[in-house]
Amino acid sequence: MTDNTSLQRTLITTSRFLADFSHPEPHLALANHRALLHLWGQLPPNRRCRLLLVASWAARDTAAVRGTFHEDRFAHELIDATRKWAVTNQDGSLDQFCNGIHPAFYACTWLTSEVNNELSLLVFLFLAVLLSAGDSGGDL
Repeated sequence: MTDNTSLQRTLITTSRFLADFSHPEPHLALANHRALLHLWGQLPPNRRCRLLLVASWAARDTAAVRGTFHEDRFAHELIDATRKWAVTNQDGSLDQFCNGIHPAFYACTWLTSEVNNELSLLVFLFLAVLLSAGDSGGDL
């Protein structure tokens, strides 16, 4: 099993959990749990970066309204950058996307620095919420 495969399973599990969570802003409610933020912070930055890349790849075809929260804006910027990469690299795969150097990679690298730990978790959870609203079992 590749690293991306295990991260896809993590993303699918998270999005399914959030789909069953009866809160109007489930990513905000979940992010308020200090234990989850601690666990997220225990992941090395490159692993958090990879999770964000996998999530933005999976969410690249979602249609969501751009919100006013920071995590909404960052998530949509990641989705836009991922869409642009996918258009430019029409035969590109998730592995090529995750291993490439492009604007989404730079954004994820910045987001996963220690000072942005909470924001990066919120962005990941927001992307998972987008997937929970649609078909999260599709073309990951």
